[in-house]
Amino acid sequence: MLVDGVSGLPLGLTESVYQDKVVPLRNGVKLVMYSDGISEAANRDEEEFGTSRICEHMLTEHASAESLKSAACEFAYGPPADDATVILIRCAANKS
Repeated sequence: MLVDGVSGLPLGLTESVYQDKVVPLRNGVKLVMYSDGISEAANRDEEEFGTSRICEHMLTEHASAESLKSAACEFAYGPPADDATVILIRCAANKS
């Protein structure tokens, strides 16, 4: 499932108002948040890594924040030209 968020100014640029978004997560779900340095990492043909490749990568069993960043760098033949931040949250079973 791909959940598109609400866009706005990046955190810390200026005072801004942000909307809350509640996303219910089930066991085994991965929630990935990334900066545009990942999705906009471009190869020599100026093709961007894009959300389709991000989704495809994250559907693999051993996907991690680091492996996504590495995949974007490999696609772009080097480090992205912009910031490249990835945060991954994995939902585990409730063991209470």
